[in-house]
Amino acid sequence: MGCHLYRARKMAAPGRHTAEDVKRQLASQNGLCYWCQQPLETYQVDHLIPLARGGSNGPENIVCACQSCNSRKHAKMPWEFAGRLL
Repeated sequence: MGCHLYRARKMAAPGRHTAEDVKRQLASQNGLCYWCQQPLETYQVDHLIPLARGGSNGPENIVCACQSCNSRKHAKMPWEFAGRLL
């Protein structure tokens, strides 16, 4: 999570999430990737609205994603990426 906080500060993104926020989000997703719904053995914190596109670093803007989905989503908006999953 440290690199996300660094990048958020660097980009002056508002908000800040904690490890507890991430745990709550993972539990709300039932341990599944937010995007592909596959079980997560490991996960990455993804920003629904990318920091590079004005998203916040607060808990309301984070989801847990598998490495593959997070890498493919990159700085896309949710509606730009979700169609690629179909």
